[in-house]
Amino acid sequence: MNLSPKDKLKFKANPAKYIEVEIKRYAAGSPLNRLPDYDNEPVIEEPLVGFANGYDPIFDEFKKDSVIGGFHLTPLEAFKFYSEKQDKPAVTSQPAALSVISVGFTLPRKTRLSNRPKSRMAAPKWRYAYGLAFMLMSETLSHVVSLLESAGHRAVAPVCTRPMSFPIIRDGLPYADWSEKHAAYAAGMGTFGLNTSLITPSGISAHLGSLITDLAIRATPRTYDNLHAYCLHFRDGSCGKCASHCPSGAVNTLSFRAKKCLDYTMNDLQKLSRELEGELKPPDHPMCALCQIRVPCEACIPAAKSA
Repeated sequence: MNLSPKDKLKFKANPAKYIEVEIKRYAAGSPLNRLPDYDNEPVIEEPLVGFANGYDPIFDEFKKDSVIGGFHLTPLEAFKFYSEKQDKPAVTSQPAALSVISVGFTLPRKTRLSNRPKSRMAAPKWRYAYGLAFMLMSETLSHVVSLLESAGHRAVAPVCTRPMSFPIIRDGLPYADWSEKHAAYAAGMGTFGLNTSLITPSGISAHLGSLITDLAIRATPRTYDNLHAYCLHFRDGSCGKCASHCPSGAVNTLSFRAKKCLDYTMNDLQKLSRELEGELKPPDHPMCALCQIRVPCEACIPAAKSA
């Protein structure tokens, strides 16, 4: 895309505001942001946008085994690696500035309500919306990358790499080398719940994406000081509803057993889906997500019980 002279002035005056407004405008107007089988309801609510300094030491913290692991890329490492993966010009020197732009798409109330009666797998409407949200995220991030490039900056969105891959196998589980949830955490978007989903101002049913650019952008302040600050279970022990809703037992008040969750999704849900709905047609596929509904953090950051 080409920025008009007027847009160039707006972009230069306040790049963070311009990018946030453009993300919201583009997502709202995209044909992918409609559920044609459900009266053309919107797929997502208004997007959340946050910014992080790509040289923030917090990204080095993510390399600790207690957080993610040494395989996780810093923004500079990801900037170089994914530029190459996407056949962009090689990054041969360290940019003077580096920023991470994080975007969150949360599902609307009507879609969340469709999932409430379910006890073993996600409702068809939820699955449909989630799949479209994924495509909308990729499309929106590609648009912002194009916008930044037209303004003379370099940018790359890891999630837009095709084919996508999870190159790290640890303890029998696949891991990505760039965590969208941790990028959002660094960008002030929210903290982790007991079920490892991110609790944002719009709730926990968020689909997250990010891009890295050599544009200097003022970082969004983090209003928390630890990974679990918004979760009532970790805050004061007053909640554990996501664990009680988990049909696989992967979410419990002692730990999150990722392998148990993956096994349920890849094996049990496949069988259950065939029993209840027959063979699903791509891109529809069995999902759970039941730990994200009927919980205090479903649509907001929950207030502490003591408050």
